[in-house]
Amino acid sequence: MTTFKIVPDALREREPLVRGRIPKNPLSKALLNGQTVFITGPSKTWGSLYTLAVNHGKKAKTKRTIINGEEGTLAWFE
Repeated sequence: MTTFKIVPDALREREPLVRGRIPKNPLSKALLNGQTVFITGPSKTWGSLYTLAVNHGKKAKTKRTIINGEEGTLAWFE
């Protein structure tokens, strides 16, 4: 038999749980805090950034651009 409990309706308003560990990388922390970052160099971290976004219920957005003559990518989470 399945067991259950009646709980207050206010619990519906809680933030959903996120998967994964708490990030220690400054880049990951900045993105999760809603900041836009400019990334230069090789794009080895893209897979992990997209995974990080999904695990925290967000969507990763990127845009290639040039800032002060330096080519790179703007990244942010929505």
